[in-house]
Amino acid sequence: MADIDWQAQADLVRSGTLSRETVKAATSFQLAELGRTRYMNLYPELFTPRPFFPLSSRKGYEEEQEMQDLYGLMGQFTGPESGFIRWLINKKIQDLQYKVGKMRGVTEARPPAYKPPPVPNWMQQYIQPAKTVPVTETRGRQRRPVDTKQLGTLSSLGAQEELTPQRQAQMAGYLAWQKAGAPTEYSEWSLRNMSDWQRRWEEYTRQSQALFPKQQSLTTRWRTAEQR
Repeated sequence: MADIDWQAQADLVRSGTLSRETVKAATSFQLAELGRTRYMNLYPELFTPRPFFPLSSRKGYEEEQEMQDLYGLMGQFTGPESGFIRWLINKKIQDLQYKVGKMRGVTEARPPAYKPPPVPNWMQQYIQPAKTVPVTETRGRQRRPVDTKQLGTLSSLGAQEELTPQRQAQMAGYLAWQKAGAPTEYSEWSLRNMSDWQRRWEEYTRQSQALFPKQQSLTTRWRTAEQR
């Protein structure tokens, strides 16, 4: 595969001829492939510090750069199975926005209001009564328990269950979130584990099918697809 002409791609983004969705997809791809430093070098007009007022010395500069990285990361998780991943990333962005506001003395800055995990109402019938599970946090390369929480688990699917692809994808996202310990704060460890939703879903459906009467099979119509 020939090397991508990044500068030509950046010039096309600048041209104003692309749709907002295409620009967002292109810049997310560039950020993921190039990393923050090379991405910033590709658009010097956006990131070059101004004379006498360097951005790098401004309060909250690093947090702003982290937010840009997170926006690009969130753009890579677009399917219904990634709802919990987007929820965690968005929470982190809101926390950083509040932090920057406080650092810069914005008097109207308020802590972000808590929003519960995106569990749709229709899924409640598939969630078994909650049980107490340990909550862990990452310190360096180690994870240690810090608290406990009540967490419901998915019941096995019945042989005659009929679920749309959209709903199965949402269930797969919930299952991956649950298997990752139901995190409520963003971390790279949680993201890696939740991105493995495909394996979790296949294991879950295989266990459900093992309980079916003979000659019966799961009648759902959804095939797992790779996360794009």
